[in-house]
Amino acid sequence: MTSTLGPNSLETLPASGPPPKSRVRDASAALSIVMELSRANQARNRKWTLLQGMLDGNPPFSSAELRNSGQAFRSNFASLEGKSLSSAACTPFYELFSGGRTLAEVTLDLPINATPPPDVANRIVSEEFDRRLKEHPSLQIQIWQLLWDYVNFGRAHLMWEDETGWEFKQIKFARVLFPDSTDIDTEHWDYFVIRQEVPIHWLWQRIRDEKSAEARGWNVDACREAIRLAVPHDNAHGWHDYMRIQQDLADNDLYVSSKSRNIKLANLFVREFSGDWSWMVMVEDAMSSSTSGGAANAVAQNQAGVTMQTGPSFLFRKTGAFEAVEQFLLALCKHGFLLYRGVGGETSGRHA
Repeated sequence: MTSTLGPNSLETLPASGPPPKSRVRDASAALSIVMELSRANQARNRKWTLLQGMLDGNPPFSSAELRNSGQAFRSNFASLEGKSLSSAACTPFYELFSGGRTLAEVTLDLPINATPPPDVANRIVSEEFDRRLKEHPSLQIQIWQLLWDYVNFGRAHLMWEDETGWEFKQIKFARVLFPDSTDIDTEHWDYFVIRQEVPIHWLWQRIRDEKSAEARGWNVDACREAIRLAVPHDNAHGWHDYMRIQQDLADNDLYVSSKSRNIKLANLFVREFSGDWSWMVMVEDAMSSSTSGGAANAVAQNQAGVTMQTGPSFLFRKTGAFEAVEQFLLALCKHGFLLYRGVGGETSGRHA
């Protein structure tokens, strides 16, 4: 039987025989990995928050400490010079991104004697795909957010939330968690987590057609339970997300009680022994003691018809979903590519 190696609960090779098809045993093991990476990221999160606070205009010194040390007379305000320099630094990258004839180059797998010729067909499809990209309602804000993270924090990410579509979503860099000492080369990546906070309609759209959702890998019953138990974000429960607290402070939302109900998701991506990537989605609150923690629990009924909680459950799971990282995630780390994925998973791009 396959044994478990290390605190991250990933399955390893058995004493003899072939490797396991999936390195993640169940949802409990997956959530333990999310917990491990969240804990390991706390020190980095605090440092990122200090930098984000400077960009947001936080005072450079503590007013209380200045008063206690008899220096209350000193000026204590942010000049926002750092934010100005950062905004100016983003402009050349955006001009590089938008300066080409098209945002993406599409190459079709056509024979040489095809009609029309491959170069003509490639140009036509590239122009049509470029037009479709520019019709994306949030293209500009997604790209500017990507460049902001890239310039200020040295890392930025785009994620394709639907394995069958081309629409992408910018993911805040602090919500992409890697094991310590992870190499920048994607070929050396083993597993990582992407944290999301989505509205209830986002999840409902994915399971509205139940038969299609189940065929794609969604657990409809668990998703319904997650929607039913969705609650507003509460900094007093669960993991301390310092970057989220800083954002709430900047927006004057920290003590506001009129927030909409959202679902906190954790996407776990694991490279299997075959080299393919598996994709799992759980409710992140299931690993905390908050009242929403039961959202990821599978629901079962005994013979008397009484509903029982049977433990954490995947909202979505697909083993061997992707052949390469580039089919579901763009990662910029100082030197990289801006990539767009086609429906078939192929990618093309312009050096950034």
